[in-house]
Amino acid sequence: MAGAWEKPKLPRCPEALMSETPTWGTCSAYKMSCTLTKSYYDAHDAMFMDWWTIFYWAWWITWAPFVGFFVAIISRGRTVRQVIFGGFVCPTIFAIFWFSVFGGLAIKMERVAEMALKVRPEAEYASIQCAEHYSGIHPITPESKMLAESGYYLLSCMPIDDQIYYLMMPYTSIKGFLHIVLWCGLVVYFLTSSDSGSMTDDIISASGLSASKIPIWQKVFWCFTEGIVAIALVAASNGGALKTLQRVSIIIGLPFTFLLCLMVPSLYRALKKELGDKDIIESMRFNTQLLDIFEGFQPNGGSPCPPMTHIKCILTGLFVPAKGLADAFKGCYPDSPKFAAVVATVGQILYICWFALHIVEVEKEGMHTIAWLCFTGFFLIVAFARGELRRKYNIWGFALEDLFCAIMVYPFVLAQMEMQAASDGSGAPTYFASADEIKAEMTSLKESDADALPTVTAGKEIKSSAA
Repeated sequence: MAGAWEKPKLPRCPEALMSETPTWGTCSAYKMSCTLTKSYYDAHDAMFMDWWTIFYWAWWITWAPFVGFFVAIISRGRTVRQVIFGGFVCPTIFAIFWFSVFGGLAIKMERVAEMALKVRPEAEYASIQCAEHYSGIHPITPESKMLAESGYYLLSCMPIDDQIYYLMMPYTSIKGFLHIVLWCGLVVYFLTSSDSGSMTDDIISASGLSASKIPIWQKVFWCFTEGIVAIALVAASNGGALKTLQRVSIIIGLPFTFLLCLMVPSLYRALKKELGDKDIIESMRFNTQLLDIFEGFQPNGGSPCPPMTHIKCILTGLFVPAKGLADAFKGCYPDSPKFAAVVATVGQILYICWFALHIVEVEKEGMHTIAWLCFTGFFLIVAFARGELRRKYNIWGFALEDLFCAIMVYPFVLAQMEMQAASDGSGAPTYFASADEIKAEMTSLKESDADALPTVTAGKEIKSSAA
């Protein structure tokens, strides 16, 4: 019977034999016993999966400014809910379906072919010797021919550019339709990606001109430039340039990841301000900020403490965190000085143990686990102290933010709390004070620029007052 299987001699697991009565039939119904599958477990090196996962994370992150700019342009007039649903939810659902169906089929096809042909990939690079079963793309052994009759191939032995077509072979009745859908999808994907990329680059390089006022030749220039660069990357060094691009994207994506982590809560705050939420509009900020170091401790709007005080408090938080904890708890609980002293002492002990136990790890294995437990207790105390200080001085924030800051930049957090308690919150601005100042400054600049330019009314040019 065409497409039927003859029972091949399959490898046996070392700890158990195959079932005496396995189920045989067409390739799509071909079943292996658990013991056989177990014998092929860990045949592929996990490094490939890890590398591509990290690459795709970094690739999406490096595309974030570009795609975000484009989505913002085409989403003018839409609500935030519509943008999230259309730009994030729907593509995510589609990607889940796509990778579940075709990715799952690819894994199944490759693994079934490996077991049926008794082929084990080379462990480090997952390479396979294909010449034994295939001459080019044509199967030459009885087993590989039987697989091909049912639409199954050893995908790693097929040409890279054609593997997607071989992947659709098992869908015999709708194979042609799937090819048409694939081609249409590729064309639409390439055109929309190229057009959106060209438009974004065009607007960014237009010195602030609106899209309708950008000359046509500039749009054409960016379209051709991007196309030529893409062709050069694919053709150069037989794919070596693309590998270099992958590595560069990962290098750039790493620092940008931290920037995105800061932008997410910033966007949340901006949206709350736009909605007019009183809880944040009527709240205050700390009178010193965690990242004042990047402004030389002299931020726009000033600081109640001189730069040397900032530096001294940061060093104190790094080596003697009990000082910042004690000041914070004394400020929050002025009637309970003993409580402040005890909690600050416990925090200092946990901090010292975190360092000491890592040194002990050299002689006694496993002490690093206790060390990190001590650090967990330490940053929980720091986060709790920051939360209590916020509540006292009506500073807007939330517990997760306190926890994240306590883990990542605890010396700056302790310095911030120490200076806030020492100055009793003097000079603390409202939460959006600096943003309102910048907005007012930009508005005044825009108005002054408009006054300096001629305007046209009813077809007549009116000279500006500045002229």
